[in-house]
Amino acid sequence: MTAGPPVSPDAGWSVMFTAAATNNWYDADGDEKRQVLDRLLDVLASWLNTPGCRHVASFDDDLLMVGDPRLWAVPSIYILMDVETADVVPAMVDLFRHGDVRLDRYFTLQARLGRPFWPIERVRNRADRPSPKEERSP
Repeated sequence: MTAGPPVSPDAGWSVMFTAAATNNWYDADGDEKRQVLDRLLDVLASWLNTPGCRHVASFDDDLLMVGDPRLWAVPSIYILMDVETADVVPAMVDLFRHGDVRLDRYFTLQARLGRPFWPIERVRNRADRPSPKEERSP
């Protein structure tokens, strides 16, 4: 097998945003939560409208947990996006720190920047790839 492609900003980047609600979110009353949710929706809309950004997937794994997920040092919210340039990511995170409602009071947020994992991308993009059953045959 040949080595993977070199790291190149020309290839675009993937960003995994991870987040978790804080006690301020859980302690907020209905009106406060509505204001926070309105701000969160505005920020997420801004992310989706950022030139060169594309939403790939998201999930919230809170269905099978109770309590503050930060106690386990793991987030519960994951958002995967592709971006053409890495320089937009700090600005996307910074939106949580500003505004009439500061989302950083209610959520933790971290962005992890990487590139697509080239081996699976190579397999996925092969036009003549065999079915999984054919791959297992001797």
